[in-house]
Amino acid sequence: TDSNGATQTISTDANGNYTAIVPPGATTTNIDENDPDYPTGATQTEGTDPTTTTAVAGANTFTENDGLYVPATINGHLYTDTNGNGTQDAGEPNLANVDVVVTDSNGATQTISTDANGNYTAIVPPGATTTNIDENDPDYPTGATQTEGTDPTTTTAVAGANTFTENDGLYVPATINGHLYTDSNGNGTQDAGEPDLANVDVVVTDSNGATQTISTDANGNYTAIVPPGATTTNIDENDPDYPAGATQTEGTDPTTTTAVAGANTFTENDGLYVPATINGHLYTDSNGNGTQDAGEPNLANVDVVVTDSNGATQTISTDANGNYTAIVPPGATTTNIDENDPDYPAGATQTEGTDPTTTT
Repeated sequence: TDSNGATQTISTDANGNYTAIVPPGATTTNIDENDPDYPTGATQTEGTDPTTTTAVAGANTFTENDGLYVPATINGHLYTDTNGNGTQDAGEPNLANVDVVVTDSNGATQTISTDANGNYTAIVPPGATTTNIDENDPDYPTGATQTEGTDPTTTTAVAGANTFTENDGLYVPATINGHLYTDSNGNGTQDAGEPDLANVDVVVTDSNGATQTISTDANGNYTAIVPPGATTTNIDENDPDYPAGATQTEGTDPTTTTAVAGANTFTENDGLYVPATINGHLYTDSNGNGTQDAGEPNLANVDVVVTDSNGATQTISTDANGNYTAIVPPGATTTNIDENDPDYPAGATQTEGTDPTTTT
């Protein structure tokens, strides 16, 4: 618009330059933001619009440089990869309020927090843009490792466009532990002196269905690093260090424990009891010489009261051969012949053995 108020429209050439012939005097230039070649969403970083220049007769007067800036947008997403498989499965939570430091192509930085959906968005100049997750942020999961995406990561921001950086999956493993021991007396708890079970394999099946085999240490303890969630442990009864013939008196096998991210969860104590067997023999010492001679009969159906190392009692009858057998916990076991049993020979005295008698 020249000093007479007349207007003309001039297009910039291949070099971004324009020239207008005007009467001398105050001349105003306006960039046409509706021109299809004008960059959508641009802001002016150099010059003013409109700008007024005093045109001088017979001379070529420079107005100004006009710099137009079109910002770019980048965005990304953070989530908790609960099972550590490198993808966000159904139910795996988004990570809200975690700071991401964005360094743009000019080297300027800004800090953006993820929203309730784990998303962040930053307006930057076009060009290579680097994002760093702030691991010191209190909302960043302690002890996490990254299973999807990289940190830092560089994305080429495109002017006037919204460019996705990546999904960042953060995995926080859990730890489970347990204990195995020999329940010598079979009472369902580890008493003083009852030994730990070392070198026994435990098969751990995690919440993803993956298995690992862990051996108990010298103290009978085992520890496994697993994804959070339901974790099943099985004692390997085929392990050569597993006590042959054992039954479990404390704990269950298999057992399922909910492993908690970033925590060490105790499964249980597993007490394994290996029973003992005692046996004895009763006979009639017809000649009273303290030994069973040929022809001297066995004593059948005579009750023997067995008191085990826990103080529990059971009554066992001799069989047709005069023998009795009792299953008991290991330890000092006392046997008493029941002299009130109707099959006990009335008026008998003992010529071999003692009554009561204690056997280990």
